[in-house]
Amino acid sequence: MFPLSGVRVLDLADESGSYCAALLGDLGAAVVRDGALTGDDIDAVVVSGTPSALARRALTPDALLDRHPRLIVAAISPFGLCGPRAEWRSGDTIAQALGSAYCTGAALSANLKP
Repeated sequence: MFPLSGVRVLDLADESGSYCAALLGDLGAAVVRDGALTGDDIDAVVVSGTPSALARRALTPDALLDRHPRLIVAAISPFGLCGPRAEWRSGDTIAQALGSAYCTGAALSANLKP
């Protein structure tokens, strides 16, 4: 028996979120990709994107919890859901480059552009 056996997860995320959903599946959760969030048939949902992209699709954690109060929401955003870089989009290459920039102190510079 796996720790997440019996848990149903709806994966509405891009590649970063899908990796998260895959890990949940490895732990025994039943993962549905690109399904519909209806009723109380889903225990958790994985979403990803910038705050404005999630808002356009009514997938912000607040919007989801308003409709489904018992839902567990995993919201993945490259630079968080709030803050000065929240609307920046990213991918693996940018994440690796920024990781190097933080190690060298360059990320603290005001010259860092999206």
